[in-house]
Formats: sequence, structure tokens, C-alpha cells
Amino acid sequence: MTRYRRLLGCLRPYRAAFVLSFFAAVVASVLDGFTLALLIPFLRLLFGATASLAETPTLVERILDSTVGGFFASGDPASALRAVVLVILVTVAVKNVAVYTTGYISQYLQESVARDLRLALHAQVQRQGLGYLQRIRGGQLLTRVAADTDQAKWVVSAALVAVLQNAVLLSVYVTVLLSLSWQLSLVTLAVAPVTVLLLRPILKRVRVHFRRSLDDRGELTAVMSESIEGARLVKAHAAEPYERRRFAEVVENYFRGMLQAQKFAMMASPMSETIGAAVIVLLLLIGSQAALAGQALRPEVFIA
Repeated sequence: MTRYRRLLGCLRPYRAAFVLSFFAAVVASVLDGFTLALLIPFLRLLFGATASLAETPTLVERILDSTVGGFFASGDPASALRAVVLVILVTVAVKNVAVYTTGYISQYLQESVARDLRLALHAQVQRQGLGYLQRIRGGQLLTRVAADTDQAKWVVSAALVAVLQNAVLLSVYVTVLLSLSWQLSLVTLAVAPVTVLLLRPILKRVRVHFRRSLDDRGELTAVMSESIEGARLVKAHAAEPYERRRFAEVVENYFRGMLQAQKFAMMASPMSETIGAAVIVLLLLIGSQAALAGQALRPEVFIA
């Protein structure tokens, strides 16, 4: 926790930018959910109905009617359909402006944090005595300055910026889905704990292997630096074969570590997609059974 507090403390000089990024993320998330809801009047028109409210409207449809319902009030289905398409395009355009703003500011925050950390690390090294500088290996120190700061800025992005943005997006989607059909939404959300339980051990092993790979990368840089700095001594003792073997061993360790990390990292996406496909099939089965029992949702709501 102390490490994360220090990293989050790096964002204090950029609080205004972070607040702006979060606001843009909220706007993008709300408009994303609004775009999903706009599928309902669009599908109603495709099915030959009107874009206005049904006899038993959902909460989402009532919100749509109160905000943009006036655009779809035309008696001509073709005009109403064009109005729906136009509203969808405008909503998507504004949403993507907000997405771009969020992404750009997030990158600005990451690079700013990395720059500040590198400056602080360099200043800390300069304050050390000669004993410390003689003990530490130059390659390891270079890796700390380059690779570790990149990892730190990723932690700031993943641990704070991305988490908050995705939390807002998740809240918007859950609200929309619950207002359309709380029964089907509960079925969809029931798989979330299963997904977490399946992915947690994979992500844990990915972190362990990536941490080891960073250490191996530092060792690789150190060995390479020592070979170059001691080139005269190596040639004087004809130690080139020994240096090649030593460097090959370090490279092999780094290769195996990265391969192990990527092996587990690549499991997450296929597993998530498989679980998602299973949820869709389950929803289709439940929807078809409800239709056979005469309790089906309206087609446009079910598809949305």
C-alpha cells in the first residue's frame, strides 16, 4: 500500500488534468450507454413500429423520450429513421471526442509521472556516496531509470485512471441493462465472480513472471555494459568465449521469463471471450424459453 500511495502522490501536481480526464471519461461513458439505448428506437422502426414509447416502456425508453423523443415524433417512418441515425452519429462523434480527450490526458499523466520519477531517481543517485556507486552495477541502475519508471507510469494508469474510467463505464452499462430487464441482467452479472476467480491466478502468475523478467533485463543490461567497459581486459585475457557464454545465459533467462509471462498473459483474452460467448448463449436460451411461455421481452429491448 505504501508503494501505491507514493505513486498516487506523483499525481498531485497534475490534479487539474486528472479531474478533466475523469470528467471526459464520465461524459464518454454516459454517451456510450446512451448510444446503446438508441438502438431501441432504431430497432422499433426496423420492425415496422413507431419510434415512440411502447405500452409498457422501460426506464431507458422514458429517458429517451424525454431527451430526444421530439426528434423522432415525425409521422413518416423514413424521416423518423433518419432522425434516429443522425442522433446516433452525433452521439458517437461527441463520445469519441471525449474518449480522445481522456486518452490524451491519460498519456500526459503517465509520461509526466515517468519524467518526474526519472528526475527524482537521478537526483537520489547523485546524493549517494562513492561506496554505493561502486557497489551497484551500472546496468541494473540503468534498468531502474528506464524500465522501472515505465512500469510505474503503467501502474498509475492501470491502478487509478483506467480503474476509475472503467468503473464509470461499468456503472452506466449496468444501470442501462437493469432498467431494460433486471432478470437477464442478473444472469449476465452472475458470471462476473466466475470470471474473476478464473482470471485471478493467471494474472498473479503474469505479475510474478514480469517482475522476474525485469530483474533479468537489468542483469542483461549490466552484463552488456560490463563487457563494453572491460573490452580491453577481455581481449587481453582472450576471454571472449567466456563473455559470450555469460551473456548467452543471461539472454536465455530473459527469453524464458518473458515467454512464460506472455504465455499466461495470452490466456486471459480467450478465456474471457469464451465466458462471454457462454453468457450470450445462456441469454438466448432464457429468452427463447420466455418467448415460448408468452413472457418474452419486446424484440428491440431483448436485442439491445
